[in-house]
Amino acid sequence: MSLSAVHNVLALSILGTEKEHTVFEGECIGQILGMELIRRELGIRTATVGTDNQAGMQALMNPGPGTGRYLVDQVIAGIEKITRTRGERQIRIYWTPAHEGIPGNERADREAKRAAEGKETRGIGIGGLAGPLPVSKAAIVRRQKKMLKKEANDVFTKSPRYERMKAIDPNLPSRKFYQTAKGLPRKHAALLFQLRTGHCPLNAYLFRFKKIESAQCQACQQGDETVKHFLLECTAYRRHRAKMYEVVRPGPKAMQTLLSDPKAVRVLFIYITDTKRFEEALGDMLLHNETRKERK
Repeated sequence: MSLSAVHNVLALSILGTEKEHTVFEGECIGQILGMELIRRELGIRTATVGTDNQAGMQALMNPGPGTGRYLVDQVIAGIEKITRTRGERQIRIYWTPAHEGIPGNERADREAKRAAEGKETRGIGIGGLAGPLPVSKAAIVRRQKKMLKKEANDVFTKSPRYERMKAIDPNLPSRKFYQTAKGLPRKHAALLFQLRTGHCPLNAYLFRFKKIESAQCQACQQGDETVKHFLLECTAYRRHRAKMYEVVRPGPKAMQTLLSDPKAVRVLFIYITDTKRFEEALGDMLLHNETRKERK
């Protein structure tokens, strides 16, 4: 829905739902309505247009290809029509967050709410907008992405591995881990993912697929070498773990913190490096901003 107000005159256009249209389109339609109202006001020499949509303003200054370009062209045509027929008129467009301080905004909000509720409004119709707008490509893409994301979430939550992964990362499914891994070197990101899923080159996993003869931890000989054992229980790494606990609080959520909290990534890889558990296969696991000298 788009509204524009000049003095006590309100123009209204109902676009449809967010499934077919975008906020950007609504802003452009609002500006088109506003320009037509300004054109009809014979006594106006200077008109000020307030908008809370920076994309709409930038499109007027630098029109480019893309969804809604035809609406931007209509706004520009409306401005040119005003200045061409009455050259002494000036139009100023400025950004106003949330439309604060714009006279008539409260009334426009009330009328928009009434229209959204299906109630009669007191806005006037503007010529040239009688027909419905074509469905926005951007709205279709957004709707499709939203649908695919929901389908992916549904598949994940029904997975037999969901509960185990949820215990490691309560934010799943989300992009939080992706953002964390994106800033890591490839081998670090891969190992972090393997530790989170349990599919990593520790003895318990390797024994499960008959790659080695025993699941037992060779460092302490006191239990199967699972991810939890390696990170939190192995007595051979007690000294290294003490350093880790200076940053990560020990307790029932220690695994969750180590494998999910972006702030714990640095100390996790310091611990992995100090234990030398993956050194033969992966080499030095220090992050780029770490040096051995700084950790001593």
